[in-house]
Amino acid sequence: MDTASEQWIDERGGDLYIKVYIQPGSSKNEITGFYRDSLKIRLTSSPVDGAANLMLIRFLVKMLRLSKSSAKIVSGKKSRQKTLKIEGVYKKYFRRIVAS
Repeated sequence: MDTASEQWIDERGGDLYIKVYIQPGSSKNEITGFYRDSLKIRLTSSPVDGAANLMLIRFLVKMLRLSKSSAKIVSGKKSRQKTLKIEGVYKKYFRRIVAS
């Protein structure tokens, strides 16, 4: 899963920062491509009381086989556009997992 623009992903000191665009209320949890220079992720939960944020973290750490504490939202908690920090993950590994 590559895009011409690399603005959605940044690796700093062994941590990965990714920009995501969330579409809550979907029929299944899935990564669907790119939207507005962000990785687009559809989630089954609603955006009420932080449920979509919690599901986003659970979805990604399960896919990456990490502990829940390895990922956190660093900006956009109340927005569809978010930036996540994932500790101990490199770009190459993330791309390989996401592409499969």
